[in-house]
Amino acid sequence: MRERRKTLRARTILGGVISFNKRRSTLDCNVRNFSVYGARVEFTNTAILPDEFDLTIARKEATFRARTVWRSEDTAGVALTDDQASDVI
Repeated sequence: MRERRKTLRARTILGGVISFNKRRSTLDCNVRNFSVYGARVEFTNTAILPDEFDLTIARKEATFRARTVWRSEDTAGVALTDDQASDVI
């Protein structure tokens, strides 16, 4: 399969929280890789993941605006839609 990412992603095992519905709904997740442009998150039942949401990573002390690019049963690829990631990495 051909790589389509703009930059390589660093492999990680970070805890994250996905929030949506004006932060009234949250899902715990694991961030398995991360870059300035996107991340791969794991959690059960990705079918409930909205198209756009906030991704908070406590160890990076940051929250990113993200949109869903692809999803499988328990993994999703997301694109970060703001420039804050470049300040954190």
